Amino acid sequence: MQETEIKKQYTNGSHIFRNLANRGCIRDLVQYVYYQENPYINVVPSKSRLARNALVFFIQNGHSQAIELFLESPFIKDIDHNDFVDAMKSLIYKDDINSWNLCNEKYPISLSESQKENLITLALENNAHNIILNLLPKNNALSQEEKMSYLLKCLSDKNKSPLTTLKMLESHFEDLLYHQQDDILIATALKNKHNAVVNYLIFEKRLRLTKHINALSYAYPEFAQLLTTRKMFDSL
Repeated sequence: MQETEIKKQYTNGSHIFRNLANRGCIRDLVQYVYYQENPYINVVPSKSRLARNALVFFIQNGHSQAIELFLESPFIKDIDHNDFVDAMKSLIYKDDINSWNLCNEKYPISLSESQKENLITLALENNAHNIILNLLPKNNALSQEEKMSYLLKCLSDKNKSPLTTLKMLESHFEDLLYHQQDDILIATALKNKHNAVVNYLIFEKRLRLTKHINALSYAYPEFAQLLTTRKMFDSL
């Protein structure tokens, strides 16, 4: 088949591929990609990338049965490890723990340390509580510094509403020490404008007002007003 014909078949076929994948028609998709007279798989630039795209479409559109059948289809033989891990990120955005567990059961993932940490970070930034707990190391295996590092990732500027995740981590971690590294927890919350977290730490958690916390009031005038109110409450 000439190169121009291959490109034409690939381009024309991509619409059919997307349509079937978006609708979760896994059986028709397998037939189209692998078993028709001119299999679509023969004209794609990357078999693994095509398989990844199919899985991502299923995940994004909530086709749980299609995900399960995908794991038993020819796609699973063509997808490579890194593309499979990349597709799993779509489950984090939805916090779809059922499909996450299904994928791990049918296609056990051996994550490198960097891959695992990247997925934990993504889960923390997107408040995927179920998947966070699935990925986090056991509490007693973590140092105080490591526990704090996960709280700080939760307070990333990419996370628009981290308070519930912060509280979940507090419950998960035992004996968490808040006043670490010059009170970096509240400093990070202030820097990234997580006002709900700041109010929680100051008024509900009632963190001890250290010299480092007091010093932050010079850089954040609104925080200075909060500290004044907190000190007034403390004096009553």
